[in-house]
Amino acid sequence: ATLQSEINLSDSYYEEEMTLLDNEMTRMDNRMNEVTEAILQSAYADAFRERMGDDFIERYEFYSQLNSPEIEALSEQANALVTEYKKLLTKEYTSMFGDEEVTLEDLQTVEITTHEELNLFYDAYYDIYKKKNAECAEIYRQLVQLRVEIAHTLGYDSYADYAYDNLGRDF
Repeated sequence: ATLQSEINLSDSYYEEEMTLLDNEMTRMDNRMNEVTEAILQSAYADAFRERMGDDFIERYEFYSQLNSPEIEALSEQANALVTEYKKLLTKEYTSMFGDEEVTLEDLQTVEITTHEELNLFYDAYYDIYKKKNAECAEIYRQLVQLRVEIAHTLGYDSYADYAYDNLGRDF
C-alpha cells in the first residue's frame, strides 16, 4: 500500500489504505503496550519476562513512552497533514511566461535567447515556487504544531527530543 500510494499520490484507494493502516498501527501499538503492561503487573510477570526475554522488555520499556492513547487523535491529524503535504509537493503549479501559461516542466523546454526571456523565465519560475511554498508552508506549520503537541503530551521538552528517540537516533 505504501509503494502504491507513493507511486501515485492521486490514487484515493491507496491513500485511504495508508491512512487506515497508519492509524490502526498506532492504535494496535497502544493496545499491545497496555496488554504488556497488564501482564508485567500480574502474577505472570516473571514467566512473561522469561519467555519474552530481556531485549523484548527493554524495547517495550523504551518504545512504550513514544506512543499513548492520549496522542492517537493527534497522530491521525498528523498523518492526514503528511498526506496533504505530499500531494502539494507533486501538485502542478502554473505561472505566465509572456502570454503563455506554463508549468515547471514547460519551463525546462524553454529556449532562452534574450535577456528579456531570461527575466520572464525567472519570474515564472519564482512565481510557481512562491505559490507552491505558500501552500506547503501552511501545512508544514500545522504539522510542526501537532508534532510539538504530541511531544509535549508524551512528556518531552521538545519535538526534537521525541524525534530522536522515535527514530532511534543518538547523533
